[in-house]
Amino acid sequence: MDEIRILAESALFAGIDGAEIDAMLRRLSPRRRRYRAGETLLRAGELALEVGLVLEGSVRVERVDAWGNRFILERFGPGEVFAEAYACVEGEPLLVDVVAAEACEALFLDTARVLSLGPTADACHARLVRNLLTEMAKKNLLLSRRIRLIAPHTIRERLLAYLSGEALRR
Repeated sequence: MDEIRILAESALFAGIDGAEIDAMLRRLSPRRRRYRAGETLLRAGELALEVGLVLEGSVRVERVDAWGNRFILERFGPGEVFAEAYACVEGEPLLVDVVAAEACEALFLDTARVLSLGPTADACHARLVRNLLTEMAKKNLLLSRRIRLIAPHTIRERLLAYLSGEALRR
């Protein structure tokens, strides 16, 4: 597995070349971990202090209700980030589980280190923070669109909301 290549192709490290990513990783001291299929990476109720990035395999974000029903909300593959919103809000417990959809490897970046733009931060570090903010904004917009589509009460209203949104977009 070529970790630097996967990171360079990820949205989180967009615009940062391989040598700069390597130097940045030495400064950020990320944590890497392998998981078996079905193993939980992050559990609802826990605090996420790190941004996760899938290096290999895939993970799914799921919610389990009080009756044990499991709802898969999202799936992330190589180069995609997860838990960034929770990691950036201090003291906010996860409302979802992150589970290995298949055998996978994940890289975890300490949010405090990523967000600290102190005297040792360079342009690449600032780019990383900007990329993280952009990814969070994109996911926020996607969730807003989803809410707009499920908020109407009838199928007809939902279909009209979808078609209106597509008309505006185009």
